[in-house]
Amino acid sequence: MSRDSILVAELPSAYSRFSWQGLSPRDLLCSFCRLQRLPEPHFAVSRVSCDTLMSALSSKERGAPAGSAENQYTNDVRINKEKPDLFKCEVNIRSRKQEILLEYSAADTWSKESDAIQNSSLKVLIWFNNYFKKLTSKTGKLYLSESTADVKVHSNIFLQEFAMCLSVYGKNGGSDSAMCSAVGPFSMDTQKKHLESTAKLTHIEGPDSGVFPSHGSLTCISYTASLVTKDKAKTYLLESHNEFEFEIGTGVVSNQLESCVTQLSVNQTARFVAELPPRDLIMAASCEFSHDLSNVSSESCFLEFSVKVLQVTEPLEDRMEKALFSPPLSKQRVEFDVRHINELHGTTLVDFGCGSGSLLDSLLEHPTTLEKLVGVDISRKGLTRAAKVIEHVEEDQATLFGNIVLSSFRPTVLIVSTPNYEYNPILQGSAMPNKDDEADESTGPYKFRNHDRKFEWTRLQFQCWATGLAVKHSYSVEFSGVGGSGEELGYASQIAIFRRLVQGQEAMCLDKDGDQPYEVLWEWPNACVN
Repeated sequence: MSRDSILVAELPSAYSRFSWQGLSPRDLLCSFCRLQRLPEPHFAVSRVSCDTLMSALSSKERGAPAGSAENQYTNDVRINKEKPDLFKCEVNIRSRKQEILLEYSAADTWSKESDAIQNSSLKVLIWFNNYFKKLTSKTGKLYLSESTADVKVHSNIFLQEFAMCLSVYGKNGGSDSAMCSAVGPFSMDTQKKHLESTAKLTHIEGPDSGVFPSHGSLTCISYTASLVTKDKAKTYLLESHNEFEFEIGTGVVSNQLESCVTQLSVNQTARFVAELPPRDLIMAASCEFSHDLSNVSSESCFLEFSVKVLQVTEPLEDRMEKALFSPPLSKQRVEFDVRHINELHGTTLVDFGCGSGSLLDSLLEHPTTLEKLVGVDISRKGLTRAAKVIEHVEEDQATLFGNIVLSSFRPTVLIVSTPNYEYNPILQGSAMPNKDDEADESTGPYKFRNHDRKFEWTRLQFQCWATGLAVKHSYSVEFSGVGGSGEELGYASQIAIFRRLVQGQEAMCLDKDGDQPYEVLWEWPNACVN
């Protein structure tokens, strides 16, 4: 609602002050409470000393290279000995009688007090969002879980305050304590479980400009959303925007809309039919047509979008790399791969985390010894658009990735590249700073190159990770990189090259039941590689 896009915008799963659009999470939570005639949320910010945090880290299994204390991460920053204190925030939502109905408290810490408040506000909003989505489900009763890992709900007070909402949807928390002890349970895992839905485009107009939105790019579109009767006798314009801007891959718009946008180039237009949202959202968006729509059955109509891509701005990381390196790091990485492929006379290449296939496309433009190209990604949708590269997953998943590849696929050579965190001061110093950037640099630690990153490794951490995998699976490993001289801070992109020591040991892709650890989605047996 803060962006005037009821049918398009989604509540993001993570907060970043550099890409957030519309009202901040704190302001949204305050607005929500005011709409429900509840008191303002109470935010309790506390400091966490470096000593306390380090003792917690040392007693916890991380599933990643231990490294030295100063190389460990807490959320988006490293611990800084000169400014050791970090912040955490607790949030209380109270009833009209000033009784606590919901408490949020988590162990997450942040380098800035404002970030602690905003991220905690977002977690509470996500909980409420999940709860009210359950109200539109077809289940007969709604149960309210007293607590999750981070949220404690006082069910009796909660049900009293939201009795109106429950009655509108015909929901009932039940009269006995067993019923009331349950509103959920909702996971506080903010990683959105996106539906694997792809928009089927029709009426595509405009020439292919060759400029497509990609993961992390800032994209501006115009769109209309219309409710159309199945006999097409009537069309109701529900929502429209001449300029709507969002970042691809951050979950801030519906899956089908983002899927549509990533299939179009700049200045192209298309239509697609989307799944009907809950009736109350349609009525909220309809405004002047609300009276007419009150008599329209959802079975007799469909929701149609018309979308045009106006502008695409490449991700900040790409802009930083182009400002400092010529050719850009992405091209240097491709040239590094091509050189090693030809030196090894490789005939088959598997790209793990291929995403939209940009590396595979680039390899087709170079003469190589390859005869077969294979792209592997973590999800079906990832194979058509959002790249899932190693630094975009959790650290323990990166270790799992290495174990699976080297034990199940057993490649002759595996090349892994990832950003070098120690090089970020040079890259970010080369970018044009804005006010937020300047404020961050004064705090000491540098940001990740992409806010979607779960981690970025120093050279020592990357070498510990790679060396451990090599020893475990009978591989040798050597380290190189591209971007920079490789001295002092190292390369901008660090690279590990694994070579199989036991010759003749083939991939073990079949288990005892004959199942493969992958599923073939597309195959072009007669495609020409060179």
